[in-house]
Parts: sequence; structure tokens; C-alpha cells
Amino acid sequence: MGEYAEAIKQHFNFRVKEARDIVIAIFLLALIFAFDDGAPSFSAAHWIGNYILFAILVSLALLFRIGVQKLVAIKVGYRTEFKIWNYGLVLGVVIAFLSRGNILLLLPGGLIFFLLPAERLGHFRYGLNYDTTGTIAASGSLANMLLGMFTKALMYNFFGFESAVLDKFIFVNFLLAFFMMLPIPPLDGIRAFFGGRLTYVFIFGIILAYVALFLVNIFSLIFAVLIGIVLWLVYYFTLEKGYF
Repeated sequence: MGEYAEAIKQHFNFRVKEARDIVIAIFLLALIFAFDDGAPSFSAAHWIGNYILFAILVSLALLFRIGVQKLVAIKVGYRTEFKIWNYGLVLGVVIAFLSRGNILLLLPGGLIFFLLPAERLGHFRYGLNYDTTGTIAASGSLANMLLGMFTKALMYNFFGFESAVLDKFIFVNFLLAFFMMLPIPPLDGIRAFFGGRLTYVFIFGIILAYVALFLVNIFSLIFAVLIGIVLWLVYYFTLEKGYF
């Protein structure tokens, strides 16, 4: 743990280009979320207030995601940097504009991996490999889902109150978890998919099921895991088994 703490101190940082990409991603993702502020008529003050709120919520969700991925990466001897996907962000903004905010498409970008030679010593398959990078990539969506679940549990089970702001924060986390796991380059999902198809189907199945249940006001991790197992079995016996 002492060595890990020292490695975090050395390598857990945001370089200038990465910080710039994160700021751009936050700015445009907040625009997508805030495009439709739900007001019956347009009010500049109301819209700007809604946009600032989503900018804060998106910042927390995205930075938490990237931070967890950095911690996981350092643990296994890698360093990660977030890189925006210009076309994905622009496409999301265009679709939000054309649909007046009714369709949300979040395609902010993905990770770039760098080997930390000294930290990687002793690990199986010394260099960069699909399995390990896939695990790191998937950890981001799992982090977002768990953060949303934890926030929900605190709201209803511990404190016993409802909050429109925290509901939006949960919504942001769940949508980021879902979209970033799509197997589309350069999103994290493509690395998770090639890191292990069966693991990807299981994890993505849980995230997809939990988000779908959340949208119909059902909050059950057990049901989500069961659906993930079913999807894993269906995928294995219909597609994957043919490779063996």
C-alpha cells in the first residue's frame, strides 16, 4: 500500500491537454443535458441557471469516473489520460438541438493508456494488453453506476428525502455509465469489449438493466444482476460458444 500511495502521488495528475479536453467535454455535455430546461416558455435566467447546475453535476460525475480509472490504472502499472471525441460531442449537440433536448446522446471520448515501466514490473504480460486496459475502461462505468446507486440509497434509505437536484445527478451518472460502455471507438466500451467479450456482456448487461429499471422507477441491483446473467447466458450459448 505504501508503494501504491507513492505511485498515486507521482502519477495521479491531469496534464494540460487532458484538463483542456475534460473542460470541453463538461461544457458540451452540460449543454446537451440542459438544452431542454423543462420551462413552459424560454427564460434566459432560468436556462443559464439550469445549465450551470448541469455543468456542476457533469463535472462531478465525469471527474469521479476519470479519477477511479486513473487509480485502477496506476494499481496495475498504467497511466491514463482522457481524450475527447470531437465528432461524438458535436453529434450529441446537433441531435439535442434537432430534437429540442428530447434525445440525449453522450459520446464524450475515451482513454489513452501509457505504460509505467517501474510500476508494471512483476505483472503478468508486462506490456499493454487488451485484458487489463479493458478492465480499466469498464471501471469508469461501474464507478458511475455505483455513485448513482450510493446517492439514491442515501436519499431514500438513509436520509429519507427526495431531491430534484440529486435525481438529476443520478440521471447523469447512469447515462454516462451506459453510453460510455457502448462498443464504439474511441469510447471506453470498445476497449472493454476487446478486453473480454463475456465479461463485457455481463457488466454491460447489469448497467443496461439497472438504467432501464431506473427509468421506470425500479431500483434493484439484484434484478439487474439477474438480467446480466441471463444476457451472459444468451450471448454465450448463441454466439460465443461457436468459437470454441
